[in-house]
Amino acid sequence: MSNFFVDLEGLDTMAAQLTDVMNAVASAHSAVGGYSPQDLGPDGAVWDQLEDFGSVWSNGLRVIHGNINAQIERLQNAGQSYQATDSAIAAAADGGG
Repeated sequence: MSNFFVDLEGLDTMAAQLTDVMNAVASAHSAVGGYSPQDLGPDGAVWDQLEDFGSVWSNGLRVIHGNINAQIERLQNAGQSYQATDSAIAAAADGGG
């Protein structure tokens, strides 16, 4: 019989790390928004390119954000499910369920 082990703390840690990644990506985007057209050159060409990039970046961030949130939710649900199952097994082994 093989032993089965789930690292519940590891699931929580991974969910927290994904949250940190998501926050870091979002803060990088907001740093670019702190510039004005005059900060980046007299003709606004750099600003225009940043605005175009920012639009594409924002759309990509929405997708990334959704995917990361879904993964965080899966990790949290897995941890909760494993914990509930473990508790039910322990209760059954003690004759309480």
